[in-house]
Amino acid sequence: MKTIYEELKSWAESHLKNSKYWPLATNNLFFDNSIRHPRAIVGLAEGDSWFDYEFISRFIHFDGPDLIGHLSRGGEFNILRLSFAGDTLQDMAGEQQLANVREVFDLMKKMDGWIGQERFRPRFVLLSGGGNDMSGNHGVRLTKFLTADGLDEATAFHAIDVEFRRHFDQLISNVRDVDTTVPIFLHGYAYPVPDGRGVRSPKLPIEFDFEGPWLKPAFDDHAIPAEDRYEIMIRLIDRFNSMLSRLAADYAEHDGRVHHVDLRASLPRPPYAGYEKDWINELHPTSEGFRKLAEVFRHSIRARLSSE
Repeated sequence: MKTIYEELKSWAESHLKNSKYWPLATNNLFFDNSIRHPRAIVGLAEGDSWFDYEFISRFIHFDGPDLIGHLSRGGEFNILRLSFAGDTLQDMAGEQQLANVREVFDLMKKMDGWIGQERFRPRFVLLSGGGNDMSGNHGVRLTKFLTADGLDEATAFHAIDVEFRRHFDQLISNVRDVDTTVPIFLHGYAYPVPDGRGVRSPKLPIEFDFEGPWLKPAFDDHAIPAEDRYEIMIRLIDRFNSMLSRLAADYAEHDGRVHHVDLRASLPRPPYAGYEKDWINELHPTSEGFRKLAEVFRHSIRARLSSE
C-alpha cells in the first residue's frame, strides 16, 4: 500500500507531467523534505532561472545548489518550484501560468485536508521575474533599452515602471485569489556582469555556451564602451528595485504582506577583483553567490513570519 507521501507525489507528477512548469529534477527535493523535515515551513516559488538553476548549476557548471536549493536545505524551509528558466514576466502573467499557480496552491491546501494536519499549505510565496524581459534572447531584449549614447531612459521607464509593474500586479492578484494573507516576497536581482560569459561547462575542452551571453551582444551592437556597460546595468537594476520598493509600499496601505527583498548589497557592485567567485556567467551567480543571496531571503522570511 502506498504511503500518503507516495500518493501525493504520484498525483502531482501525473497531474503536471506535461507541464514545463514542473521540473521534477528539482521538486523531488520538496517531497523528500516533506518526510525528512516534516516541520519545515512550506513555500511556493514562481519565477525564472534565479529560482530554477539547480540542474544547470550542478550538472553543467558542476557547482552546487542554486538560490532555492540553498533555502530548501537545512530543514527550516521546504519550497516547491513552479519556476522555469527563461520565463519572462509576460509569460508568468499569461493565463496558463496564472491558472497553474492557482491550481497547485489549491492542491497543496487539499493535501493538508487529506492528511488532517497543516503541512503543505504554502506559508509564503516567492516571485522572481523581469531579468529575461530586460536581457533575454541573447541580448535582443536588452537592445531595446539602449541607444548609441547609452541607456534609453524613456524606454526603461515605460518597460519597468509601467509594463513590469502591471505584470507584478497580476501575479500578486493571482496569489490573492487563492490566499488573501500569505506573504509574498519579490526581489530585484543583484548587479550583473556584462563580460560575455554564457552557460559553460568546465568539463568541455573548449569554451561553448549552452545559453547566452545575454548582455555583451547588445552592448556590442550599439558600440557602447566597456567602461560604461557596468554603470548602465547598475542603473537598470536600481530602477527595477525602485519600482519593486514602491510597489511593496503601495500594497502596504491595504495588504501589508507584499515585501521587496533587496539583494543589491549582497554581492559587490561590479567590476571588482574576483567577481568570478560570485558570478558563474553574465546573469547567474555561482552556488556560493546564490548562498549569500539565500541568506538575505532567509532573514527576510523569518522576520516577516515571526511578526505575524
